[in-house]
Amino acid sequence: MAGKGLSFSAVFVTLIDVGKLDFGAKALATIPRKTTKRQQGVRDIAVHFADAKFTPSDYVYSDEDGILISDKPLI
Repeated sequence: MAGKGLSFSAVFVTLIDVGKLDFGAKALATIPRKTTKRQQGVRDIAVHFADAKFTPSDYVYSDEDGILISDKPLI
């Protein structure tokens, strides 16, 4: 099943509500402590993490085992 999702380098404070989201989300880790909200998000830029580069035009496929990045649609 295809859908929309987000890719970002972050940790979640809790994963309890992540499964209820209407899009795919992956976490590098969880950390049970609150942070200060700065509202400093940036859209439509290339990001690098976990030895991978994600660009706004990429197609990203994900399941419980990992993430696949492609420059063209695979499904």
